[in-house]
Amino acid sequence: KQCLSLKVMSSGALLSSGDHYMKNDTDRNKWLLSSDSELLKDCTFNEYQASGPGGQKRNRKYSGARITHIPSEIQIVSADTRSLNRNKSIAIKKLRQKIAIHIRCDDKLELPDFNISTSNPNYSILLAIFFDSLFNHNFSVADASTALGLSTSKFLKLIGRDNYAWQTLNEERRKRNLNILRKN
Repeated sequence: KQCLSLKVMSSGALLSSGDHYMKNDTDRNKWLLSSDSELLKDCTFNEYQASGPGGQKRNRKYSGARITHIPSEIQIVSADTRSLNRNKSIAIKKLRQKIAIHIRCDDKLELPDFNISTSNPNYSILLAIFFDSLFNHNFSVADASTALGLSTSKFLKLIGRDNYAWQTLNEERRKRNLNILRKN
């Protein structure tokens, strides 16, 4: 068993070169299920001086966070707040999101309940389950949702909570000449 992983630029856009590489199937699930400190062991972390609004404090302090996940080569940058700790936390959450969306595995993950919020630590696991199913069903939402025992509308409602996941779903559908989905 192996995982398919796509290189992701720091902006979150997929590299257009079509480069992808294979990973051991247990890696993705290990990364998603690990604690923040365990996940950071596979990463490089840099703080930097963020620019933009926020006044003198932002211009003087190193408040930006840049995390590069070495095994997957996914890089996340966060400078949303004036707090380094908050930006680091945001970057870790975004890293888990990108791992869940862009790395496919044959190993099955399970959740007892699909009704979890985007702030729940298990949300990245939900995304991984959904995108595994979508990938296995060529991004047919009807087939992917049926395979998970969900209605299509429930599936779309859950994935629609996350703008990046929704955008990625539509990008993949566009590549396959499928209709673009609209949020209700």
